[in-house]
Amino acid sequence: MGGDGWGGDGRQHGMRCAQADRDRCSDVLKAAWAEGRLADDEYRQRLEDALSAQTYGQLAELVQDLPVGPMGSVPPPAAVLPAAPPPFPRPHPGWYGYPPHLVPRPAPPHTNGVAIASLVIGIVSLLVAWPVTEVAMIGRFNPFPYAFGAIAAATGHVGLHQAQTRPYPHNGGTGPAVAGLSLGWLIVVLSLVIDLGG
Repeated sequence: MGGDGWGGDGRQHGMRCAQADRDRCSDVLKAAWAEGRLADDEYRQRLEDALSAQTYGQLAELVQDLPVGPMGSVPPPAAVLPAAPPPFPRPHPGWYGYPPHLVPRPAPPHTNGVAIASLVIGIVSLLVAWPVTEVAMIGRFNPFPYAFGAIAAATGHVGLHQAQTRPYPHNGGTGPAVAGLSLGWLIVVLSLVIDLGG
């Protein structure tokens, strides 16, 4: 940089640089990295070279292919340079620029109604309908638990299929669907065990 001593003429290339010159070169590299002009590995390597440089010529070589290069002046850091780059690895490109605690999060998917219905039917059948019908049908075959279990399991399978195939945000409900179909099959198996054991 002509007036700044970064090799404006060939005689200065061998002149020893100061820490302030290394810091200015590091700022140029940071700005280029933040703008996507330098890959992470290349930025790290150039930054290490800048911090260990001894002459203006070594600093000039590190920034000669960047917009703010050896023939121009480095703007004041506050004018154009971003804050210090985030720690490696770099954040996802879609969210670059956001502090980690302010990265937008997508809304949770909506739980589909069939999955909720399966869970409700399974719970009500296991805790209420099955015991009541067992008492009412003492000594006789009780078909109601099988019907309740089949309905809970069937709606659970439908809800699970919808949760796995529908697009976001209508793909929620995997948990309730699995719980509902599990309760449905549990009711069927327990009823079968009781009937065969009796």
